[in-house]
Amino acid sequence: MFPKRFHSSLQVQQRNIEKAKCRQHEEHFQNHRTRQRTVQVSRAATDPNLAIARCAAINIVSDAHQEPHSCLSGFKMRWIQKVQMATRETHWTDQGRFVTTDSTTWPQRSYTHLYSLGNSPINVDEVKKALKNYPHQEVARDLIQGLEAGFKLKYSGPRLPMDIDSKEMNGEKATIARDKILKEINLGSKAIWFVGSSIVYWAQTNAKTRYGGPNIGLQSRGVYIRWFGKRGMLWNDFNAKVSHAVDKFSPPAMIIIQLGSNDLVKVKTLELIQNIERDILRLHLLLPNTRIVWSEMLMRRYWHGATDGKAIERSRKRVNSAINNYALNDGHCVIQHPNIRAREMNLYRYDGTHLSDIGYDIYLNNIQGGIETFLSSQKIRRFPEV
Repeated sequence: MFPKRFHSSLQVQQRNIEKAKCRQHEEHFQNHRTRQRTVQVSRAATDPNLAIARCAAINIVSDAHQEPHSCLSGFKMRWIQKVQMATRETHWTDQGRFVTTDSTTWPQRSYTHLYSLGNSPINVDEVKKALKNYPHQEVARDLIQGLEAGFKLKYSGPRLPMDIDSKEMNGEKATIARDKILKEINLGSKAIWFVGSSIVYWAQTNAKTRYGGPNIGLQSRGVYIRWFGKRGMLWNDFNAKVSHAVDKFSPPAMIIIQLGSNDLVKVKTLELIQNIERDILRLHLLLPNTRIVWSEMLMRRYWHGATDGKAIERSRKRVNSAINNYALNDGHCVIQHPNIRAREMNLYRYDGTHLSDIGYDIYLNNIQGGIETFLSSQKIRRFPEV
């Protein structure tokens, strides 16, 4: 047996050796940091981390991603030793090769420690869904790839910290940023505008409470519906409503018109037909890439302000027939509602003018079926098909 003093002297020597090794590693690291190397890192990513691949690359300073040897784990220390030994090798695949200004060759490795600095608040999966039908898929891929793995900076050099006052993102600037993001997201979907009187207003209210929500179950097809319903709206309000929407939003893929019923008791039949045809033509010239859908005027059990309800019903049929023919001949679409009849009392509210919950369920089913039919085929322009 050796005395305790002997054991303690061995332990002191061992600790001194370990301290000397640590100092040696720190000196090596400091000398290594004085040499600025530029590496070529791919912007392609198959995982949430950066991967090395053969494609367009960005330049970054490799030292910005390194840590002092003294605070590295044993696993990272062994990995650095393997990297240093790898300088003697000359056979790297094209996918794993780095271009450096000195003799060090870095292996194919993911910068997983970057994500220890924080996470993005953006839900990338939701962005992917929203951009599924975006017309410029190359731009969409760049955006998604940037959110997952970082955007291409085209920068090489020192990184300088910058302090940003979070107050700048409050108030008006935050609203502008949010509107721009929503605008870009909506560009990737099939935006549909639904313009009309109280029928559209109450249809939106009922859509929120039923299965499928305000997009009436069409969100899986990339459809986003904007509702422009105004109670008591007349046809003369149509142009101003559309012009305001055009100034505020991007042009839609489709616009559905449910309007004109309130004019039947105030405007002569022929004059109303001419006004509708004129404004549909104007709308087509304003939005040439938008499909225009005329939704027929619905029956009513009671016409407010009318002295002869039967005469108003005859006028309604004449307007529907004339606009149906005009829309179809001009390349537009028509949605008819043969399953909503005035004799069905349960489809209407007590006032005999507005639809009941059951009536709006049938009405929204007709609108949904029409949208699905027109999106699936450019040739079909009437729903339901005769």
